[in-house]
Amino acid sequence: MHQRGRALLSIAGIALGVALGYGVQLMNQAAVEELTAAVRALSGDADLEVRGGRSGFPDDVYVRIARLPGVAVASPGLELRAGLAADVAPTIDRAAASAPSTIRVLGVDVLRSAQLQPALFIAEPGLRYALLEPDTVLLSAAAAQTLGLEADDALVLVVGLARVRLRVAGVLPASALRGIAALTDVATAQWRLDRLGNLNRIDLRLAPGARRAMV
Repeated sequence: MHQRGRALLSIAGIALGVALGYGVQLMNQAAVEELTAAVRALSGDADLEVRGGRSGFPDDVYVRIARLPGVAVASPGLELRAGLAADVAPTIDRAAASAPSTIRVLGVDVLRSAQLQPALFIAEPGLRYALLEPDTVLLSAAAAQTLGLEADDALVLVVGLARVRLRVAGVLPASALRGIAALTDVATAQWRLDRLGNLNRIDLRLAPGARRAMV
């Protein structure tokens, strides 16, 4: 009976030790995940990104993903490269090797993207509402400088065989949008870039306590 009792106590002690170690591991993992999520929130990075291929995916995928348990914010996007018309900026020497022939166009849901990237409009909060008007864009600082454009100028893009004229509503700070790029509303991007019903990116911010692997 003494030997059996000692064996049972040993098994119970080992089980408690394993449970304690596993509990500490879970606590550490949760703390690291919460800290990492806080860093991503401060830097404006999404917790998860859904990306499609070259042709993208139907925009009803966005609705299904936004309803997933653990998803707090889902921001749809359409990111494409569009050609620049030859007369987009007459001051540019098109023969120069550094002269850009395309521009990166990012279509976002302005209100939802502000929840994921608060620094995007922190310098001028009013710019986000300018994108709600049709056929408007915000240029990156690099694009404005390279193309010689400013507010109320026209950005002329080549989409297929058509020329698309968009009004420059303003210029974003260099820290908000990098490279030769233009930011517009996702509906404008779908309509004017001939991609109706399509997206190719969804940024996700998870709810507090949600595990990325589970989502």
